[in-house]
Amino acid sequence: MNVIASRDGDDRTTAELYEALSKGEDMKVFEICRYISNGPFHIVTIHNDTVLHMASFNKRNNLVVALLRSLPESHFDKLTWVNSGGSTILHEASENNGTVEAAREMLLRAPSLLTMTNKRGETALFHAARYGKTKIFRFLCEEVERAVRKGADLMTFLFRNDKATILHPFSITMNVIASRDGDDRTTAELYEALSKGEDMKVFEICRYISNGPFHIVTIHNDTVLHMASFNKRNNLVVALLRSLPESHFDKLTWVNSGGSTILHEASENNGTVEAAREMLLRAPSLLTMTNKRGETALFHAARYGKTKIFRFLCEEVERAVRKGADLMTFLFRNDKATILHVAILSQNFDLAILITDKYPRLIAETDGNGMTSLQLLAVNPSAFDEGVGNNFLKRFIYNCKNIL
Repeated sequence: MNVIASRDGDDRTTAELYEALSKGEDMKVFEICRYISNGPFHIVTIHNDTVLHMASFNKRNNLVVALLRSLPESHFDKLTWVNSGGSTILHEASENNGTVEAAREMLLRAPSLLTMTNKRGETALFHAARYGKTKIFRFLCEEVERAVRKGADLMTFLFRNDKATILHPFSITMNVIASRDGDDRTTAELYEALSKGEDMKVFEICRYISNGPFHIVTIHNDTVLHMASFNKRNNLVVALLRSLPESHFDKLTWVNSGGSTILHEASENNGTVEAAREMLLRAPSLLTMTNKRGETALFHAARYGKTKIFRFLCEEVERAVRKGADLMTFLFRNDKATILHVAILSQNFDLAILITDKYPRLIAETDGNGMTSLQLLAVNPSAFDEGVGNNFLKRFIYNCKNIL
C-alpha cells in the first residue's frame, strides 16, 4: 500500500482514507487500516471522526463489519471514542437503516455504546428517532429493553437534555404532528434532501424557514451551505447565495465546530469553483479565515490536492496580498507546516510542483519537526514510483537548486 513510515504521514494517510471513504472504495480503506498504527480509529475529519465514524455515516455496512471483526479484543475499548459533537460510531450508524448489522457488531464488542449520549444528551436510540430511521430504531429498542432488564435507566434513552422525548422528533420526522419543535422536522428534511442530492427541495425549504441556508443541519454546527458545499452541490450553493439579501451577507462567515467556513468546505473539491467565487463576492473575509488548525481555504485545497480550486484561490490570494493581506497567513498553518509540506504528504505531486513554481521560498521552510519539503519527499516512496517519479523529481530538484 506504500504507506510510509514518517512522523507526519498522518496528512497523506488521512487524505487517502478520506478520498477512499468518499468514493466508496471499501477494500482500499480496509487495506490502509491494516497497515497504519491506529487502524480504523485513525481520525479523518477535523470533527475528530474516525474511519469507523465516517464509514458508518456513509452507510458502508460491510466495511464497518469487516473492520470491527478484524479488531483484536484489546482494542475494543477504543470503540467508545466520540467525535467533537460527542457522537459515537453507534450514533452515526443510527442515522440510517442500512447499518443494523454494523450496529449489532458494535454492541457485541462495546455494549456501553448503547447508553452513551452526544452533546445534546441523545443516545443512539434517540438519534434514530430524530432521523426517523424505523428499522434501526426497532433494533435499538430491542437492545434497550435487554439493557433495562439488566438495570439500565429507561429515562436515559427516552429523554435528552432539553427534555424532549423520542416521541417529539420521531413524530415530527414522520410528519405525524406539527409542534413547536418543528426545528427537528426541518433539520431532518433538509439533511435527507441534501444527502440525496434533492437540490430543488432544499432550495424550497430554505425559502420558507427563518434561517434560510444558514439553518444548522448537523451536530457539528454545519449549515445548509456548509453541507451543500461539502457535497459538491455547486448549482445549489450558487442559487442559495444569489437568493440572499445583502443584509444577510455577514452570516456567511459562520464557522462550524471545527472552525471551517463554507469556503473551506468548497475548497475540498474542484467542482465548486463557481460557488467559491460567489462566496467571496459577498464575503471577501472568508479568504483569510482559518480553521482550528490554522488553515485558510487555500491551505485546505492544498491538503486535499484540489488543483483547480487551488489555482482559483491563488488568484484571489494574490489580489488580497496586493491590497495588504499577509501572504504568510495563506502559506502556513499552526504547526508550521506549509502548503508544500501537505501537498507532498498527501502525494499530490503535480500540485507540489505548482506550489514550488509559485512560492519557491517554501522549499527551504521547515515544519514543526524541522523537516523541509525535500526531506519529506525523501521518505515518501510514492515519489519514486515509475510513472510519477522522473518528471516530478527532475522539476522539483531543479526548483530546489534555484532556491537553495
